[in-house]
Amino acid sequence: MTTEAKAIIIVTIVCIGILFGGTFLYQKNAPKDTLTENKEALVRDNSMRMGAATSSKVTLVEFGDYQCPACAFIAPGVKKLMEEYKDRVTFVFRDFPLIMHKNAVIAAQMTYIANEQGKYWEMHEKLYATQTEWENVDNPSDLFIGYAKELGMNTDGIKEKLASNIYKDRIQADVKDGDLVGVNSTPTFFVNDTIVRTADYNALKKAIDAQL
Repeated sequence: MTTEAKAIIIVTIVCIGILFGGTFLYQKNAPKDTLTENKEALVRDNSMRMGAATSSKVTLVEFGDYQCPACAFIAPGVKKLMEEYKDRVTFVFRDFPLIMHKNAVIAAQMTYIANEQGKYWEMHEKLYATQTEWENVDNPSDLFIGYAKELGMNTDGIKEKLASNIYKDRIQADVKDGDLVGVNSTPTFFVNDTIVRTADYNALKKAIDAQL
């Protein structure tokens, strides 16, 4: 066998190896459609819920980021779904701030500070509605305090709480749970065990109807 023929054979074997190796990696890392492991990490006892958890047949869980444009886009759609399905669906929001979004963590902390005064969902909605106002600000604390005033909150001490990162551990616990259930982008939704990796109202509605 000539040297040239040997070289051709070696190159062919390497290419086949790369092809099958790449196929294996693709299949291994391909997004799943159904959650089969770590289901307990979807919802914790202290997770923020909207709806009647005891009577609803469907739990809609979102792992979201307040600075994520796609999350802001779908937020009105989620609100519409809750208005349509009422007590048949419970909505649970989990924080999954992405590293590239510099104000995502402080925004998440603001929602928990608002929760101290019973204004969690109001602040949740406000932050998404005003995302373009605060997303690129070096320190959005003053803007957030302004939103708190608009929502009728007592703003004493809010700036200090934001600076102290008092809810950092809670947010990190959500991120850890997101990692456990395979979240790698926002928004990622779970309709019971069905994974919906898109900010599409119709896709969510279809998944909910399938469960109902």
